[in-house]
Amino acid sequence: MWTWGFANTTLSPVTVQRFVSLQGELIGLVEQDYTGLTPKLEQIIRAFEFTQIELVVYRDRGYAQGRGVGQPEEDRCALACTFLAKAVLDLKTTRALIDRLKADSKLRRLCGFDLRHTLPSESTFSRAFEEFASSELMQRVHARMIKDTLGEQLIGHISRDSTA
Repeated sequence: MWTWGFANTTLSPVTVQRFVSLQGELIGLVEQDYTGLTPKLEQIIRAFEFTQIELVVYRDRGYAQGRGVGQPEEDRCALACTFLAKAVLDLKTTRALIDRLKADSKLRRLCGFDLRHTLPSESTFSRAFEEFASSELMQRVHARMIKDTLGEQLIGHISRDSTA
């Protein structure tokens, strides 16, 4: 088991003991939460890793950028992840996605929503999804993936017509 390196610290032995016991509890909770992932959830994780959608969202909106006065906007990165998860799960409606998020705590955490807070409303999801669609978020993610993978390299292709 991995342990904190407290050998050369000024923490009291009681504090160190509390940290070590807390570490064991936290690791157990994390292992419990992410064991037994379904193939679809594993596919969603691979899609998040491959697309790195959060980088495009942070670049677009400015990381931790203030938006002025009023109610703060919902976390667009979590909403973008659910936008991608909706496509991977092949869910047709936003209502179906919200119902799935409410029923599946693993999906909810993978998308970036805190289990202690309520999910955004259906209208918030719809507004965010409309924003992503109109800004062509997925097309830009795809273009970034191509550029990162191939750079300026051209792909040659030969098409032959085999009809008489």
